[in-house]
Amino acid sequence: MFLCTLTTDCDRPGWDERRDMTALGAGDFVTRNTVDECLDYCEGDVSCVGVDVDYDRNPKRCWPHTNSVNYLEDNIYGQPGTTSYQLLTRCMSDTTTPFTTGG
Repeated sequence: MFLCTLTTDCDRPGWDERRDMTALGAGDFVTRNTVDECLDYCEGDVSCVGVDVDYDRNPKRCWPHTNSVNYLEDNIYGQPGTTSYQLLTRCMSDTTTPFTTGG
């Protein structure tokens, strides 16, 4: 299982982008106008580890993930019109508080 790396040496977080794919276990969707707004939404939530973006809707539907288990290969499947983004690195400032999860 991959866990997101926290770093202060970045301008933008790192994402693993999988086109026409989605991951099982997403939470309720939120709507945003652009893909970047979906990614920003996830980056702004310390519990978010990734987001699936539905391109077929306008505004975009963003399906956040809060469990990295969702990104195991058995939990990823084809979904035309959707791109799955897994957060690989999270930018943090001097005021960001790192968190840990059980497991």
